[in-house]
Amino acid sequence: MPSKPYVPDLRQQCKDLGLSQTGREDELVQRLREFHERSWEAVDDLECEAILVTKSRIAGDEEDTRDEAGEALTRVLDSENLGIEEVRGETYVGNPRGLGLPGALGEIRLLQEGMVQGNTRITVLEEQVAKLNESVTTLRESGKDYKMIRSRFVSTFKRDKLNKEDPADTKIIRGGNVAMHGGDVVVDALLFDGIGGRQDFYAFEALYGMHPTTARLISK
Repeated sequence: MPSKPYVPDLRQQCKDLGLSQTGREDELVQRLREFHERSWEAVDDLECEAILVTKSRIAGDEEDTRDEAGEALTRVLDSENLGIEEVRGETYVGNPRGLGLPGALGEIRLLQEGMVQGNTRITVLEEQVAKLNESVTTLRESGKDYKMIRSRFVSTFKRDKLNKEDPADTKIIRGGNVAMHGGDVVVDALLFDGIGGRQDFYAFEALYGMHPTTARLISK
């Protein structure tokens, strides 16, 4: 004989289903029965997934184990009230333990979808970081020449306007002249990039013997 559910169990089932938890045992049972009858009427002519979950002992060989599992499920049908639950648009009918599975599976699917989106986002960010690193490298190289040119400007001002010059300034001016009037194949190739960039590619090819696109590969 299956054991009768205690009043606290009945009240917990009512609470889980959003029903009133007050009243005697027979009132709680009747309330649950009416709820499930209404639920069955609501899903008439619709398909649903039926899930029962219980524990079963390992009964020797494979066939005995299957028989024991079947008997355990039969006991569940006799002793537990079945509920109905909607999970992501699907209707499930089962005992309380069984109805926990669709929700868990739904959460797993959401987590998997989130992981896919996260991996896609990581890939995009990695590509952006690679481009930024390339830009930083180019800017670092071009920044050295620009610093030499600006330092040349200060040293030239000292020499021409303040009439002060020392060997260090002479060296700075000489280095700035090289940076200003000399070529830089990688940095100059940037002048031909994007909208508004230079279009006289022939001049670059005549100067460096290669197309700007080829020059950009040198820095990679």
